[in-house]
Amino acid sequence: MENELVRLAGLIQLHRDELLSRWRQQLRQLASARHLDTPTLNDHIPQFLDELVVTLKSGSDGDIPDALSEGSPPAHGQQRFDQHL
Repeated sequence: MENELVRLAGLIQLHRDELLSRWRQQLRQLASARHLDTPTLNDHIPQFLDELVVTLKSGSDGDIPDALSEGSPPAHGQQRFDQHL
């Protein structure tokens, strides 16, 4: 399992720009985000991807959401997610 997580981390790193591009494309389908600029669309996603890579590579026995919440603003992200449902 640990090797799979490290491989996933490597794939995220390798395809980071593509992931961010697809993220922005999907957001632009929302009426509220259609005219936002790239930095606004990216928001905390680049930082989140970096933290996810570190967490996956660390092989932590902890819960990934718990590990990520230490460095990310999860309440802000959850609020934005809830607004777009």
